[in-house]
Amino acid sequence: MFALTNEVRRYAWGSRTAMAEFLGHPGPSAEPEAELWIGAYASCPSRVSDGRSLPQLISDDPAAMLGTAGVARFGPRLPFLLKVLTIGAPVSLQAHPNASQAEQGFAAEQTAGVPLDHPSRNYRDARHKPEMLCALTPVEAFCGFRAVPETVALLDELAVAELAGLRDTLSAGGLPQAVRWIFDVPHAEVEGAVSAVGKAASTIGSGPYVLALQWISRLAEKYPDDRGVLLTVLCGFIRLEPGEALVVPAGCLHAYLAGVGVEIMAESDNVLRGG
Repeated sequence: MFALTNEVRRYAWGSRTAMAEFLGHPGPSAEPEAELWIGAYASCPSRVSDGRSLPQLISDDPAAMLGTAGVARFGPRLPFLLKVLTIGAPVSLQAHPNASQAEQGFAAEQTAGVPLDHPSRNYRDARHKPEMLCALTPVEAFCGFRAVPETVALLDELAVAELAGLRDTLSAGGLPQAVRWIFDVPHAEVEGAVSAVGKAASTIGSGPYVLALQWISRLAEKYPDDRGVLLTVLCGFIRLEPGEALVVPAGCLHAYLAGVGVEIMAESDNVLRGG
């Protein structure tokens, strides 16, 4: 058995206190800490006490490290990645590719010469990325899309004139057309629509969507020109209590909003962001 040293990734949506508390540090960090990576991913591998990376350790004796059945199924690599997430601010709306999308997207960006570490890079590897998050504290998230009739009823309750077209498009054409409607809103009109839906959401104090609406109101205030806020009107909302888990399949739009959790996923860093 080997003790692992694992790298903390710092992103703006992280927390200065939650990761420090999880790791037993005496005080807050100087900047937000978001993810503790535990695994053999090439850009952020765990290491053992002699300085070897986990990929090196596996490469030295794959069968001993992974088992012969694991090597036969996945090859001489660890097929999963474990993370601890400390979510101090909302994470961007995102989805992860399935296997064929990852293979095609990675090949296209390689051919185009986009560096692996470039901010515009979407596909950093050729693997899919289904994942599951288990809550250590209460975790709140947008995940997937609400049923169309429910969202139509919610839009009727919000009664935002700027979203009348969204309501009609959703009712007549379903979710794909509704998402396209949001991305087709002229940039000059986005801020007005976001402001209007945020104000309307803040006036609803009860009902099945009150927690989601509270988040929509906060997001509208924080990101007034981001059409991704309009997308959250279509999204399902979930609150996990400690010990509960959320499965996020490839292709599922989601955004973690607050809390601390352990996330396990296929060994991939492919992210497609939506706002």
